[in-house]
Amino acid sequence: MDLLIVTVSQKREIAQALENAGLPISSFDWQQHPSGYQYGSPAVDRLVFKNSPYFFQFDLDSNQELRAVFCPGDRMATQSQHTITWVRQFEAFNNWINRLTSEIAEPDPWEQIKAFAPDVEILFETGEHNTAFSFVEVQQIITALDTLQLQMESRFTLAQNQLQVLRTNIEYLKDQAKKQGRINWKQILIGTLVTLAVKLALPPEIRPIFWNLAQESFRAFVKLLPVLQ
Repeated sequence: MDLLIVTVSQKREIAQALENAGLPISSFDWQQHPSGYQYGSPAVDRLVFKNSPYFFQFDLDSNQELRAVFCPGDRMATQSQHTITWVRQFEAFNNWINRLTSEIAEPDPWEQIKAFAPDVEILFETGEHNTAFSFVEVQQIITALDTLQLQMESRFTLAQNQLQVLRTNIEYLKDQAKKQGRINWKQILIGTLVTLAVKLALPPEIRPIFWNLAQESFRAFVKLLPVLQ
């Protein structure tokens, strides 16, 4: 037998809160889950955001006081709160909605980087050493970076904030070329290009164009990733 924690009228309040936040209630499931406070007791109500690790559990402790267990939390992935009353429980639920909305609104940059990483490779010269670039080589790098920036600004439709991201990263690579050894700089180049592609949120059909522009820009002194089809 399930432990009755959330009444029908309370579920209506919950549904309305989700709709107010722009979250369709069809994206959620009610499930029964073992209590985190009463071992061996009947299951309690857990609202689960489908196809994700996120949930809000309406729990009850041995003193019959309401507890909330939820993911994501504000200080850690999974968190609990002693809410005691339904008013405070519902307040905790609304706070959870705000955190959930934030979690699902922004893509995970680490997952995005992993999506780009397999496409990226530098072919180092046999016996290449991590020596500093000469003045001439630094000027070649600066010219190549300027070329890449101009190509991207002319080929892609970039918003003002994206243009600022592009220019900041290009200036960073120029500065590092003056400070780093050639092997270190090439590795920084790859990391920066990957991060740039993620920050600019380049769609899949644009990514090959971006990498090909990078390859063409650096062809004279860096054996960069192969042309993507």
